[in-house]
Amino acid sequence: PELQPALVVQWADMRVRQDRAREALTMLEEALASYPDDMDLSWAAARAMVKMGRREDALRAYRSLLESDKMEEGARAMLREEMSLLEKSEPPAKPQEN
Repeated sequence: PELQPALVVQWADMRVRQDRAREALTMLEEALASYPDDMDLSWAAARAMVKMGRREDALRAYRSLLESDKMEEGARAMLREEMSLLEKSEPPAKPQEN
C-alpha cells in the first residue's frame, strides 16, 4: 500500500536522524513520483540531500520550493533561513553516502 505524504515525511525525518539519509531520500523520491506537487516531501528531500552532503542539489530544491506560489509566508521565511544557512556553510570535502 502507498504511504501518505505526511507519513513518508515523518519516516524520512527519522531515517535522517539515524544517519540513514540515503534511505530517507529514496523513500521521499518514491513518494514524490506519486505526489510531485507535495511541498513537504520536496522540503524533506532537500534536507536529506543536505545531510548527504549534496549541497548544490539541496540548494536547487530549495530554490524550486521558493518559486511556488502555494507556500505560506511563515513557511517561506523558514525555508529562506535554511537556505541562507546552507549557502553560508562550507561545502563538504566529499558527499556522504549514508
